[in-house]
Amino acid sequence: MRVIDLLNKIANQKEIPIKVKWNYHIYTYDEHYDDYFEETTGLFQNEMSDGMLFKSLNDKVEIIEEDKEIEEIKIEQDSATHFYIRNEHGTKCGLTTHSRLIAEKLNEVIRRMR
Repeated sequence: MRVIDLLNKIANQKEIPIKVKWNYHIYTYDEHYDDYFEETTGLFQNEMSDGMLFKSLNDKVEIIEEDKEIEEIKIEQDSATHFYIRNEHGTKCGLTTHSRLIAEKLNEVIRRMR
Protein backbone atom coordinates (compact mmCIF):
# COMPACT_ATOMS: atom_id res chain seq x y z
CA MET A 1 0.00 0.00 0.00
CA ARG A 2 1.16 3.56 -0.64
CA VAL A 3 0.83 6.61 1.62
CA ILE A 4 -1.84 8.08 -0.67
CA ASP A 5 -3.91 4.88 -0.34
CA LEU A 6 -3.64 5.09 3.44
CA LEU A 7 -4.80 8.73 3.37
CA ASN A 8 -7.79 7.70 1.22
CA LYS A 9 -8.78 5.04 3.75
CA ILE A 10 -8.64 7.58 6.56
CA ALA A 11 -10.61 10.17 4.55
CA ASN A 12 -13.29 7.61 3.65
CA GLN A 13 -13.26 6.02 7.14
CA LYS A 14 -13.00 2.56 5.53
CA GLU A 15 -10.85 -0.32 6.77
CA ILE A 16 -8.29 1.91 8.47
CA PRO A 17 -5.34 -0.26 9.52
CA ILE A 18 -4.47 -0.01 13.21
CA LYS A 19 -0.70 -0.37 12.77
CA VAL A 20 1.53 0.52 9.83
CA LYS A 21 5.25 0.54 9.18
CA TRP A 22 6.85 3.41 7.27
CA ASN A 23 10.53 4.26 6.99
CA TYR A 24 11.50 1.49 9.48
CA HIS A 25 9.15 2.85 12.19
CA ILE A 26 5.87 1.36 13.46
CA TYR A 27 2.95 3.74 13.96
CA THR A 28 -0.42 3.12 15.66
CA TYR A 29 -3.60 4.86 14.48
CA ASP A 30 -5.27 7.41 16.79
CA GLU A 31 -8.89 8.07 15.83
CA HIS A 32 -9.03 11.36 17.70
CA TYR A 33 -6.23 12.92 15.65
CA ASP A 34 -6.79 10.96 12.39
CA ASP A 35 -3.08 10.23 12.45
CA TYR A 36 -0.60 7.47 13.23
CA PHE A 37 1.76 7.86 16.17
CA GLU A 38 5.05 6.35 17.24
CA GLU A 39 5.04 7.34 20.89
CA THR A 40 4.45 11.14 20.57
CA THR A 41 5.55 11.58 16.97
CA GLY A 42 2.68 11.80 14.48
CA LEU A 43 3.23 10.32 11.04
CA PHE A 44 1.34 12.99 9.10
CA GLN A 45 1.64 15.86 11.59
CA ASN A 46 5.38 15.54 12.19
CA GLU A 47 7.18 13.05 9.96
CA MET A 48 5.46 14.08 6.72
CA SER A 49 4.69 17.69 7.50
CA ASP A 50 5.00 20.54 4.99
CA GLY A 51 6.35 19.48 1.58
CA MET A 52 7.50 16.08 2.83
CA LEU A 53 3.97 14.66 2.64
CA PHE A 54 3.65 15.56 -1.03
CA LYS A 55 7.01 13.90 -1.74
CA SER A 56 6.00 10.79 0.24
CA LEU A 57 2.61 10.04 -1.36
CA ASN A 58 3.97 7.12 -3.38
CA ASP A 59 6.12 5.71 -0.55
CA LYS A 60 5.28 2.17 0.51
CA VAL A 61 3.50 1.65 3.82
CA GLU A 62 3.36 -1.84 5.28
CA ILE A 63 0.17 -2.81 7.11
CA ILE A 64 0.91 -4.75 10.29
CA GLU A 65 -1.87 -7.22 10.93
CA GLU A 66 -3.37 -7.44 14.38
CA ASP A 67 -3.00 -10.74 16.18
CA LYS A 68 -6.24 -12.67 15.84
CA GLU A 69 -7.30 -15.59 17.98
CA ILE A 70 -6.95 -18.85 16.11
CA GLU A 71 -10.29 -20.58 15.84
CA GLU A 72 -10.78 -24.32 16.08
CA ILE A 73 -11.71 -26.20 12.92
CA LYS A 74 -15.41 -27.03 13.06
CA ILE A 75 -15.74 -30.68 12.04
CA GLU A 76 -19.29 -31.64 11.07
CA GLN A 77 -20.86 -34.91 9.99
CA ASP A 78 -23.93 -35.78 7.98
CA SER A 79 -23.78 -39.57 8.43
CA ALA A 80 -22.09 -42.03 10.74
CA THR A 81 -18.97 -42.17 8.57
CA HIS A 82 -18.96 -38.92 6.57
CA PHE A 83 -17.18 -35.95 8.17
CA TYR A 84 -16.63 -32.56 6.57
CA ILE A 85 -15.64 -28.96 7.15
CA ARG A 86 -17.01 -25.92 5.36
CA ASN A 87 -14.90 -23.58 3.24
CA GLU A 88 -15.22 -19.78 3.27
CA HIS A 89 -18.25 -20.03 0.93
CA GLY A 90 -20.08 -22.55 3.13
CA THR A 91 -19.49 -25.46 0.77
CA LYS A 92 -19.01 -28.87 2.41
CA CYS A 93 -15.48 -30.24 2.01
CA GLY A 94 -15.27 -33.95 2.78
CA LEU A 95 -12.59 -35.23 5.13
CA THR A 96 -10.69 -38.45 4.73
CA THR A 97 -9.84 -40.41 7.85
CA HIS A 98 -6.36 -38.93 7.80
CA SER A 99 -7.43 -35.31 7.21
CA ARG A 100 -9.98 -35.62 10.03
CA LEU A 101 -7.23 -36.88 12.35
CA ILE A 102 -5.04 -33.92 11.38
CA ALA A 103 -7.92 -31.45 11.94
CA GLU A 104 -8.62 -32.94 15.38
CA LYS A 105 -4.92 -32.69 16.33
CA LEU A 106 -4.84 -29.05 15.16
CA ASN A 107 -7.85 -28.32 17.35
CA GLU A 108 -6.04 -29.91 20.27
CA VAL A 109 -3.00 -27.68 19.66
CA ILE A 110 -5.26 -24.60 19.40
CA ARG A 111 -6.94 -25.45 22.72
CA ARG A 112 -3.54 -25.84 24.43
CA MET A 113 -2.37 -22.46 23.12
CA ARG A 114 -5.22 -20.63 24.88
